[in-house]
Amino acid sequence: MKKKINTIIIGLGRIGIGYDEYTPNVTLTHYKAIKKHKNFKLIGCIDVNKINREKFIKKYKIPCFKNLSEIKDKIYPELAIIASPTNTHYQVIKEILKNHKKITSILCEKPFGSKHEDANKILQICKKNKVKLFVNYMRTADPGVIKTLKIIRSKFNKNCKGTVFYDGNTLNQASHLINLLQFWFGESGSIKLIKSDKGNKQLVGQNFILSFINKSFIFIGLNFSKYSYASIEIISPTGRIHYLERGEKIQWQKIQKDMLYKEDNIPNKKIINIKNDMKNCQLNVLNQLYSSLIGKKSYLCEGYSAIQTLKLINKII
Repeated sequence: MKKKINTIIIGLGRIGIGYDEYTPNVTLTHYKAIKKHKNFKLIGCIDVNKINREKFIKKYKIPCFKNLSEIKDKIYPELAIIASPTNTHYQVIKEILKNHKKITSILCEKPFGSKHEDANKILQICKKNKVKLFVNYMRTADPGVIKTLKIIRSKFNKNCKGTVFYDGNTLNQASHLINLLQFWFGESGSIKLIKSDKGNKQLVGQNFILSFINKSFIFIGLNFSKYSYASIEIISPTGRIHYLERGEKIQWQKIQKDMLYKEDNIPNKKIINIKNDMKNCQLNVLNQLYSSLIGKKSYLCEGYSAIQTLKLINKII
C-alpha cells in the first residue's frame, strides 16, 4: 500500500481539530495526525455547523461539507474518521456504508454507542460490508502502553490488585481505563457498582470494582469541578506498575528485599520510566491503523473489543 489513503473527518469538534488552537506542539487531533502522517491524505471534512465549516475552509483550504450526501460522487474517501457526537454514530455509519462504497475502514470515536446493543449493530453492518472498524481508545496505540503489555505478560504474577482514579463520567472517561486494563490483561472481566457520589449515573463518575481472574481494580470517580486526572496503580507480588498523569508517565518497579526490616519483599526503590508518547496520541493511532491496513501487527482497539468495554459499563449505568 504505497499510495496515500484518502481520508475524511466527520465532526470538527475538539478531537477533530479544536485542540490544535491551544496545543500547537503536540498531536491531539485527527486533523494534525493526518497532516503529519505520510500515508494518509485529508480530502474533505463534514460538520453541521456553518461557522466551523467556513473557518476550516478559510484556514486550511480543504473542502468542508454540511453532510455526507454532499460528497457523494464528488470525493471518494477510503477511510472515514467519525468524531461527531456518540448519538449520531450509527446513522453516520449507515450512510457511509450505503453511499460511499470506496470506504474500507472506519475509525470511530469512543464509546461508539451509548449501549452495547447499538454498538453491536454498528459492528455487524461493518462486517456485512467488509469494512474494518476501529474505535479510538487511543491509549492502546501508545508505545509505552504496548511496552507495558509485554512487561505484564513476561514479568507479572497472575495475582494482582489495583486502584484507578478518573475524572469525568463513567461512559466517556472510565471507559478509557477499563479498555486499557482489558488490553493489558486480555480478559472481558466483570464489574460491580459500589457506593458512589449522588447524582445522575450518566453524568457522575461511578465507583466500582472491575475484576478479572485473580485480579481486581477499584475505580474511584473524582467528580471534582474543573479537575482533570487519571491514574492506574497495579500491585503484584512480582512488581508494581504506575500509569499516571492521564498516561503521560508510566513507571515500572521490580521487586527487592526490604533492607530495613529484612523480612518481606517490596517494590524496588529504583523506578524504571517507560518511554511513551501521549503528546502525539492521535499520530500513534494512525500508525497502528496503518499497520493493520497493510497486514502487520496492530494494537489499535477494534470494534469487538470496544463492545466488551461497553458491556461492562452498561451493567452499572
